Amino acid sequence: MITEEVHEGPARATAYVCEAASCMSAQSHEITVRLGERAAVAGLSDVMVKRVGCLGLCAAGPLVESPRRASCSTTSGLTTSRAS
Repeated sequence: MITEEVHEGPARATAYVCEAASCMSAQSHEITVRLGERAAVAGLSDVMVKRVGCLGLCAAGPLVESPRRASCSTTSGLTTSRAS
């Protein structure tokens, strides 16, 4: 996993994980950690997982957004969405 602190050059994909108060109370930090771990295990060294502020759908959190993929929310694990 590439983090925002050590990333050099463009990432192939970026997942933005909301870590605002509502999503944090719904365990979004765990989602951030698990996404990073899964990317690392899969050898996806060009994937960036980035913590961000509110994504605007607090009641549906925790939220993960990827610009090339549909937003997804999860409260019991990770979900995967495919590009439209």
